[in-house]
Amino acid sequence: AKLLQGGHSTLKGLWLSNNKIDNEGVAILVDILRSNTTLTTLALEHNNDITYDGEMLLLKLVNNLSSIKATLQSNHTLTNLTMKEINPYGEYPYQNDLSEEFQMNINVATQINANEGNLVAAGREKVVVSHLDSQIRLELYCLQDLDDSL
Repeated sequence: AKLLQGGHSTLKGLWLSNNKIDNEGVAILVDILRSNTTLTTLALEHNNDITYDGEMLLLKLVNNLSSIKATLQSNHTLTNLTMKEINPYGEYPYQNDLSEEFQMNINVATQINANEGNLVAAGREKVVVSHLDSQIRLELYCLQDLDDSL
């Protein structure tokens, strides 16, 4: 965990597939990665104990919609965060119906990170995409258990 904290980390990728990581493990990772500015890849495939709560934490890590400030403070460094492996034939072997939605929205946020290549620009783009499009905002609010009347 200490390798990922602070400004001295040089780790770029972390592959934790098939490691029996659960929601508690995800919470620890998310807490550490909020301030990490070097890790670009996090792979968590085949950790079947990650449920809705863990998936929501990972989505909030890369695009927290609770406020514009929270979105701007989300992780803008991760460019590849995978929880679920997507079948190349278009079939999704997800454990629940929302897993696909979580992974797709995580992919949107990490793609913005990759395209922008700049932490401030990525944060601004996420605000524009996530807060100003009412349909996207409603979907993300539902996934993040937020009050959509805000």
